[in-house]
Amino acid sequence: MRGHLDPSRPYQPLDVGNGRVAASVAADGALLSVATYDREHGIVILSGIPPFDETKRREPAAVREYRASLADPLRPGFGLRFDVPQAPWRVSLLGDAVPESTYDADGVRITVLTWAPPDRAGLAQRWRIATARALRWRRVLPRLRRADYTQLTEGGPLPPAGGITRPWHLTGVDAEQGELPPGDHEVMLQIGFDPPIERPAFTVSEIPGASGASRRGLAYARIVALRTEPGATCILADHEILPLSWNRDAYYVATLLRQCGDAALVREHLQWLFRVAE
Repeated sequence: MRGHLDPSRPYQPLDVGNGRVAASVAADGALLSVATYDREHGIVILSGIPPFDETKRREPAAVREYRASLADPLRPGFGLRFDVPQAPWRVSLLGDAVPESTYDADGVRITVLTWAPPDRAGLAQRWRIATARALRWRRVLPRLRRADYTQLTEGGPLPPAGGITRPWHLTGVDAEQGELPPGDHEVMLQIGFDPPIERPAFTVSEIPGASGASRRGLAYARIVALRTEPGATCILADHEILPLSWNRDAYYVATLLRQCGDAALVREHLQWLFRVAE
C-alpha cells in the first residue's frame, strides 16, 4: 500500500522505527533524529540541532519555541545532502509507514527510501540518483547526546548526562564531500548504534485501519514502543518532544495496540512498568 502526501499541506517530519530505534526524516531525505534506549542515560539521540538551554527551563516561551523547532521539517538535518535547487519533493508512504522521497528537476532525479531494518538499532537509506550533469554532495554528521526533557516534571530536571560513550556509525559515504559524474548512481547509507551489515533487510508490514490517519496512528504507536531489554518495552509519549512514558498517554497507545492485535507489546510495556522502571 502506498500513500502520497499532498505537498500543499503542512506536515511534521516523517517518523520511522522498529522497536529498537525511533527516528524522524525530512521530505528531502535529511535525517533529523535517531533515538534509542540506553541503560545508563535513558533515551539517547543522534541529532542535528543543539540541546535545549537548561537555563531557560522555566521560560514558557523558550520551551515552546524549542519544541516547535523539533516538529519543524526544515530544521537542520544530517546524512547525505545534494546540491540541488529548491523544488518540491514528492513523498510516498509505503505501507503507510516507510517514507520514500523523490526529486525530479533540472536534469536530476533522486529517490531515497528510509527504513529501520528488523531488530537493528539503526536506519538504512537507499539513494538512487540519475543525473545529466555533475552533482555536488556533502556528508553532514550528527551529534550524540541525551534526549531533551523540557517538560516540568515532579522530580525536577535530570542531572547533567556527562559524556556519552555509546558507539554509533554512519557508513556508506567515506568522504566529507564530493561530486557525482553524469549517470546513474546508488548509495546505501546506514546510521545507528549497531555495527553496519552488508545487506540491510527491507520489509513493509500491512497495517490495519480504515483510513490513512488511523493507519499512521498505529504505525507511530509501534514506533514509540521502544524495547529496553528482552521482554520489556517502554511506550513513549513522543520520541522527539516528550521522550518519556506517561501512564495517561501510554494507556491510549496501549489500547490502540491491543485493539489491533499487538497485545504482546502491551504485556511487554507492563513488564517494563512494574518490573524494570524505577
